[in-house]
Amino acid sequence: MRVRTQKLSPEEVFEIGPDLIISHGYRHIIQKPVIERYHHKIINLHISFLPWNRGVSPNLWSFVTATKKGVSIHLIDEGIDTGDILFQEEITFEEEVTLSDSYEVLKNTIENLFISNWSRIEDDECVPIKQDLTAGSYHSMKETDQILQHLGDKPWTTKTGDLPALLRTTPRTNTPKRRE
Repeated sequence: MRVRTQKLSPEEVFEIGPDLIISHGYRHIIQKPVIERYHHKIINLHISFLPWNRGVSPNLWSFVTATKKGVSIHLIDEGIDTGDILFQEEITFEEEVTLSDSYEVLKNTIENLFISNWSRIEDDECVPIKQDLTAGSYHSMKETDQILQHLGDKPWTTKTGDLPALLRTTPRTNTPKRRE
């Protein structure tokens, strides 16, 4: 098993020749040739309750948009966080929790969900469920940066219950993106 945070080229992936690719916290888009070769063998661990809050900073956006919070393990396809869902877990938070603390809870939950279902993933015993892509949301780095700038010097220490009042004047967009 190899752990990488740097962007991998398709050639590097093909040289490694993995049986399965697990993406967790990988901030790069997996390129189309890799997706085509490893169709249904690339899994992403995402800290949102898909189809809500696809894209970047899903934890932040679940509070900004007052949508379901949770984690999802899904297959990677050519869209951004649009692949079939393998496992999900919904989570509720108190309003006094900070964004940083809620992130830690989500990170631990997704890791535990993955560990508890690893044998089913490894043995290809999962029943994928299609996402309803007419529902949910997508958020880009650009709009996330706008929100974070609006929150000041230490945005991750913001209490989640304070976000609605703090963000009333922040512009938002919600344009779905596709992989190139």
